[in-house]
Formats: sequence, C-alpha cells, structure tokens
Amino acid sequence: MGLVNGSFAALSHFTAAQWIAGVYLGIGGGALAFILWVMALARATPTRVANTMTVNPVAAALLAALLIGEPITGNLLVGLVAVFAGIWIATSEAKAA
Repeated sequence: MGLVNGSFAALSHFTAAQWIAGVYLGIGGGALAFILWVMALARATPTRVANTMTVNPVAAALLAALLIGEPITGNLLVGLVAVFAGIWIATSEAKAA
C-alpha cells in the first residue's frame, strides 16, 4: 500500500535519529517481544500470557504521560479499569459452589 499511495517518499526525509528509532522499534518491539512471548508461553498458561497484550497499550499511555506530558483523560482511566477488570476476570478461577 505504501508504494501505491507514495507513503515511502517520507522515508527519504528521515534523520539519523528517526532511523535509529525505527530500527529499535523493529528489533525491540518486534523480534524481542516475540521471543519473550514464546518464552512466557513455555512457562505459563496461554490465558495469562495473552493478558500481557492488554497491558501494553495502557503502559504505553502512562509512559507517554510521564515522558512527554500526554494528558491523562477520562477515557484512559476508564480503559485502565476495564483492562484490569478483564485481566482479573480472565485469570480468576471459578470457585466450586
């Protein structure tokens, strides 16, 4: 799609810092995350490992608020509560009656 609509033209204007950030995100956010995911699956149940994917955007939003001053909005707080409620529901074991 990038070739079709000309999005790759923006790459010619990248600075060294932008290329370094792109490579870092590709390696750290891609390959390393996959390796850690596989290692986690070897040690825990798929349900517990899958819950880490729901925490990632919340952690990114909180880190953005800390590092670059992104606002903490009501939507973020509602999402935070919903994510943690979902994790709690997914990892809780039903008690026998």
